[in-house]
Order: sequence, then structure tokens, then C-alpha cells
Amino acid sequence: MTSAFDHMLDRVRDGAAVIEPGWGQGRAAFGGLMAALAYQGLAQSLAPAAPLRALSVSFVAPGTPGPARVQAELLRQGRSASQSLARISQQDGVCTLIQASHGAPRQSVIAIDAATAPALPGPGEGQVLPWLEGMVPEFTRHFELVFVQGGLPFSGEGRGDMAGWVRFREPPARIDIPHVLALLDAWPPAVLPMYRQPAPISSLAWTMEWLPGAALSSPQGWWQYQAHTDVAADGYAQIGARLFNEQGELVVISRQTVALFG
Repeated sequence: MTSAFDHMLDRVRDGAAVIEPGWGQGRAAFGGLMAALAYQGLAQSLAPAAPLRALSVSFVAPGTPGPARVQAELLRQGRSASQSLARISQQDGVCTLIQASHGAPRQSVIAIDAATAPALPGPGEGQVLPWLEGMVPEFTRHFELVFVQGGLPFSGEGRGDMAGWVRFREPPARIDIPHVLALLDAWPPAVLPMYRQPAPISSLAWTMEWLPGAALSSPQGWWQYQAHTDVAADGYAQIGARLFNEQGELVVISRQTVALFG
């Protein structure tokens, strides 16, 4: 049986997509879903031959349930690297914009191994984010989130650090780049546990660096997440995060700027 997430990915065809109900994040569609649909459209249209190395996402306007357009554009194709864009648009204009950098492997005298996952309590030893309709974002019912550091959102705990485990509640048929985007963005910003009561937060920009040599986990596998807030001032926070596969290999390094409204 096709998962709800895979169903939306499979419907991205010929520059068209559909944002299904049930994936809300406040007044907007879940940002990880929007980024996933944009990359799915880019991969289908341009079929990059080289691995993904970096991805930048701008959430220009809220996406809403219903039909959407996905447009991809190749900016430059070099001998080993390419730069491309994809945008999701609805009636009111552009919702989400991504820029992707793909690069083929090359020989180099420089080699530094990636960090491995830190030792954390297992998924069975942390706090599960409960599904409470009207209390947590709508999209979270599609994921299993287990907090082992930093406390739950709006608990008044922590100092901008967060760690735990995540996987799809309904396992997809496979794990590809769009799935990893959703798993990574399923986590709330690391400053959220510092609040003592609900307050609105909006993601402004999101950049990622990918390590294509790492394996992608199985559809049922747990992914380890770790985040740290570098600074929060003037109503904005800069947050760095890392996502590790079930073998403990680093897969994505993420940086996010979020706007704080409380």
C-alpha cells in the first residue's frame, strides 16, 4: 500500500503537484513537504546525474492544500557540477523556492572523515511527541518523534539544544532525498522547548549540505537528529542541525533561520 507521503510524490508529474489536506503547519503546509515536492519536480525534470551536494530552501509564502505548479530550471551544467532551481507556485504566486547543487566525485589529496552519531538513549527511552489534535501541528501525526534531549516544545526546558529520533509513522516504500527532507524538517526549531507557552515561529530560510557517500536508512529505520541554537536575537534564531542514518553515519548538515514572534 502506498504511503500518504509517497502518494503525493508520485503525483508530481509534468510540472503539476497536489498538496493533500492533513499536512498543515499552522496556516501553511508543512515546509518539509513543500521542499520535498520541489526537489521531486526538479529530479524528474532535470534528472541530475551527479549526487546532491547542497540544497537551499526559501519559504516565500504559505502553501495550501490543492493543486500547485512545479517548475525546474537548469542554471548551469559544468563538467562535474550543476546548479539548478525549482519553484512551487499556487494562485497567489511562488510558495517555495529551492536551489540545488549537484557534483560528481573528484580526486583530492584532502580527506576528512565525517562525524559519527553521538551516543544517545534509544528511541524507547525518550519522550514521545504525542498527537493532540489542535495542540501540535497537523503534519506531526505522520511522524514518530522521540525527544531524548531538550524537552518537548513549550515545556520551558533547555537552552536551545535538542536531540532525538524520527521516522515515518507510515513507512514509505523507499527512502530518497525528498523523504530525508521531510524527516529533517519534522523536528520543531530547537528554541521551541525554551518557551513556556505556545508562540508562533516561522522558518525564513533553510540550507543543507549533503554527504552522498552515506547510506539512506531503511523505510522502517530510525534517524538520529541533533540540533543547537547558535544565537537568538532581534526576533530571529540561527539553528544548526545534523541528521544521522540508522548506521550512525552523518547524512545531512542543516542550518535554518527562523523568525520568532514571542
